[in-house]
Amino acid sequence: EINLPDNLEKINTYAFNECYNLTSITLPKNIKFIDHWAFNDTGLKSITLPYGIESIGRGNFDGLEAIYVDRREYDRYKDYFSSFAEIRIND
Repeated sequence: EINLPDNLEKINTYAFNECYNLTSITLPKNIKFIDHWAFNDTGLKSITLPYGIESIGRGNFDGLEAIYVDRREYDRYKDYFSSFAEIRIND
């Protein structure tokens, strides 16, 4: 489990790549950028993306079952990822 600081705005390339024991993460609401392969090959099954992310790089979220997004951004994300994860609305 990882808890990131609230003021974090960017997750760098390969930040959590191959962290197979990573099963839970809380992304802060200030995240604006997730670089390429930051979350490639982890133990995560789902992730909730905060509203207002400006850029998400290639190779993220492979192996996830679900990606939860804000209702206002569902149309943006529904065909955005190469992952087979289901895009769900976070209520």
